[in-house]
Amino acid sequence: MLFTRLGIGPAISLPALVCLVALSLLGSCRKSDDSPKPSGNSSSVGCTDLPASISDWLRSNYPNQTTFKCERKSDGRYNVYTDGPGGCVEFYFTAQGTFLKRESCLRSVEDGSVTSFSDLPAAVQQWLNANHPNARILEGKPKDGGWKIKIQDETGCYECTFDSRGELIKKERC
Repeated sequence: MLFTRLGIGPAISLPALVCLVALSLLGSCRKSDDSPKPSGNSSSVGCTDLPASISDWLRSNYPNQTTFKCERKSDGRYNVYTDGPGGCVEFYFTAQGTFLKRESCLRSVEDGSVTSFSDLPAAVQQWLNANHPNARILEGKPKDGGWKIKIQDETGCYECTFDSRGELIKKERC
């Protein structure tokens, strides 16, 4: 059970857990300057400093998703990471705030890092789409040159391990 793995006893409710996670993640949405990171690819932007068109669009279309990380790319585009009933979802917007696309993302429970679904090897993406198309991705991280992904769908919760070629080497229930 997820609560047991997190070391949380049965006395805490799911809403309380969501509140605790949201509070712990607020630090990643602090206001920062728009100077690029050393890589030059993106910089953090305060989630409260997003253009109104993006904030309004997210509130209207995904009211149950909570924004936890916001980036502004070097070309002015925005990537907004959310979490909620739809799992981890990354939204892409133009510099003017026009919605471009949405994509599932992988968020590590251990360190909060986020990986876009499209960053996974093509073979892993194909396997997930073919075998668990409705799965909510709970966690994902690189491991031993491959990937370890925790998913949940109508059939249950699974931990899947893929090798460096993206081939499934292990699948077990959570």
